[in-house]
Amino acid sequence: VTLRNVDNNQAYKTMSNSTGFYILTSVPPGNYELTAEFQGFAKYSQTGIVMRVAQTATIDVSLALPEPRRFRHRLRPGRRDAVAYRLY
Repeated sequence: VTLRNVDNNQAYKTMSNSTGFYILTSVPPGNYELTAEFQGFAKYSQTGIVMRVAQTATIDVSLALPEPRRFRHRLRPGRRDAVAYRLY
């Protein structure tokens, strides 16, 4: 989990525990973007987070499964055994 100050690009990073709970402490006031990543899931991003002095904030994150990859195939002219695949 990364909380990045969008005004000065300072990043605060932490890891979640086995239940997904995470804590970032001593975050100065400012405008932030939160991102979360975990292998096998799509990256989560939330902008427009404003932290104020002495504020405690709770930001729940839900990671989604990535979009399935789609393949399209076509036969090459003149060759019935050759197939071209394109990843989208």
